[in-house]
Amino acid sequence: MELGSAMEFRRGLEYIKKHDGFTTLYINARIFDEKSDFHKTVGEKMALRQYDGSMIEETYGPEHFTVNCPSDQLWRDYLIDTAEFAVKAYGADGIYLDQLASAEPFPCYNLEHSHDNIGDFNNGYLYILKELFHRLKEYNPDAYLMTENCGDIYGSYVWGNLTWNGEDYDEFFNIFKYTFPEFVQVNMVNPRGWVQDIEEKREWFYHDMQRAILLGSILWMGVTTHLKEGTEFNDYSKIALEFRRNIQPFVKEAVFLDNKYISEITDECNATSWELADGRIMILCGNEKKRNKSEVKLVLDRTPATIQIYNTKLEKQTIDKKQNRNMMLDIGNERLWCFIIDFPN
Repeated sequence: MELGSAMEFRRGLEYIKKHDGFTTLYINARIFDEKSDFHKTVGEKMALRQYDGSMIEETYGPEHFTVNCPSDQLWRDYLIDTAEFAVKAYGADGIYLDQLASAEPFPCYNLEHSHDNIGDFNNGYLYILKELFHRLKEYNPDAYLMTENCGDIYGSYVWGNLTWNGEDYDEFFNIFKYTFPEFVQVNMVNPRGWVQDIEEKREWFYHDMQRAILLGSILWMGVTTHLKEGTEFNDYSKIALEFRRNIQPFVKEAVFLDNKYISEITDECNATSWELADGRIMILCGNEKKRNKSEVKLVLDRTPATIQIYNTKLEKQTIDKKQNRNMMLDIGNERLWCFIIDFPN
């Protein structure tokens, strides 16, 4: 209700579009709140059932949920219709399906469900994405879907994958980026709310922001919730976002090469390499702790002509580097650097 009436909400989305923005609406694609007035009459019918007939329960914070069965027609159709309605009625550009690609698959033994096989969990979600993808395109050819985390069988139906800063076992972003460079990653860059020590929280914040930008990811920023005005987090988020905006013309057509050409780099710094559409090479470097004497050593396979340099001060500089293929580049005193390496024709 805090978003106003249905028409006020639609007008809000229209305002965003008129100011060159785009809107993505959130739907949880997995769970049903046990406190809902409809849990007894609808939620229990949608629920996955274990071999003993019990429902699978999950808890997030103080709230308790049951897990829905994505291969049963009842939940599947509710989810698809809700997402289609959001695009048709409110004019949203895309739908974010929370938990979908993060969801642990379970067999479902509910004999009243429409699926033929107890192991159709992933097939159910695949059907949902396929059907929803085609329905949304009828309203808007640029409509898109997003999921939480990366699922290779789902990837061809989504525009982006939210990969979040959490457990270590979930954080192989570079490997996924290198293996599936065409998949867009959306990285959470908010301060980690579960970290209590302020200095540790700061370190993780700069680390997460650096990693996201070096991967060319879209930044998931809680501007109104996690990045309050007047805080260090808010101030640096604006600087990092402007840097990310400035390298977007390069990133959008570039191929991710991981650490190719990067021979050495100062401890606690990091870098990624990219090949641009016109054959130039881009090196993105991060110095999250703003170490003074920091360098990156490159070993190229061609002799460069010039190098354009950008950093978080948004100062642009061009230097002549015709001497050899091996070079040391200064990345001290600023947290983010971009080097565009041009070669002779």
